[in-house]
Amino acid sequence: NPGAAKLSNSAAAPFLAVVSDLGIENLGVGVGFYVPFGGSAEWDTNSAYENNSTHPGAVDGIARWSSINGSARSLYVTAAGAYRLPKQRLSFGLGLNVVMTSVNTLRARNANGTDDLLNGTGGLQEGRGLVDVSGTSFSFGAGVIWEPMDNTWVGASYQARPGFKRMQLEGTLATKLGTGPSSVSDIALQWSLPDVVRVGARHRPSDKLEVRLFGEFVRWSVVKHHCGVNLDAVDVGCGLDARGNPNDAGSQVLFNVPRKWNDAFGIRAGASYWLKPALELFGGAGFDSNAVPDETMGPDLMDMNKLSFSL
Repeated sequence: NPGAAKLSNSAAAPFLAVVSDLGIENLGVGVGFYVPFGGSAEWDTNSAYENNSTHPGAVDGIARWSSINGSARSLYVTAAGAYRLPKQRLSFGLGLNVVMTSVNTLRARNANGTDDLLNGTGGLQEGRGLVDVSGTSFSFGAGVIWEPMDNTWVGASYQARPGFKRMQLEGTLATKLGTGPSSVSDIALQWSLPDVVRVGARHRPSDKLEVRLFGEFVRWSVVKHHCGVNLDAVDVGCGLDARGNPNDAGSQVLFNVPRKWNDAFGIRAGASYWLKPALELFGGAGFDSNAVPDETMGPDLMDMNKLSFSL
């Protein structure tokens, strides 16, 4: 199990939207499709253990106890409308979201919860678990923009949690433990995503220059654990005890992975300069904080303090 685990990932996040004023002054409506939450990973194999009969599972690398490969995505379809009150210099809008979430993850797994490759008699103990679940939930977003003076705008928005509390994703858990037979169970995965508050401002000191500053607060603390239970027992106790350790209440809980994530924030500044009316030069820089504490950091769902730049 010791050593270095490596991967190299690329990802494309689609966004497609259509907007119109429907011929009505100060009105805007739109429909969009986009993926604000999601990612995938496939860890490199450990070629030193290819075709190894004693430790066959080690070929999948040391990250395998958290992730061999997997993906988690939430696809949003949003219908939104906004209206501007010219005299008050005030705009407000509301969006309704249909959120289609899927989780597919393969990891090494043992019946006793250890990362031992062999049992006490030298027999193969390491196995595999494949979670494949999906579900549809709903949420909303709302926002307001105010122009307190000419060429200056301030705004705020709120995006609700998908499912408003937590999502229940349904599907299967396929398991093979050691040399035992394979099995497939119908499961419900309790999965949470945060609500988000954003504030921002922009100012145009001249026709050629605009500066912007905005930030967000993301309530990742709602992600306390990820828990899978038998589909016919979704109401069983599945959470964390007072010390933050998994509370596996009864045999209906198939797995309970503690997360205990923290709230996070981000801030970003940017500016645009129009070399001519049809040509805009843009640049920006931002910081996004880490939501995952060290004690529950794993290869499956990582985070870190992040700097990003755009030009």
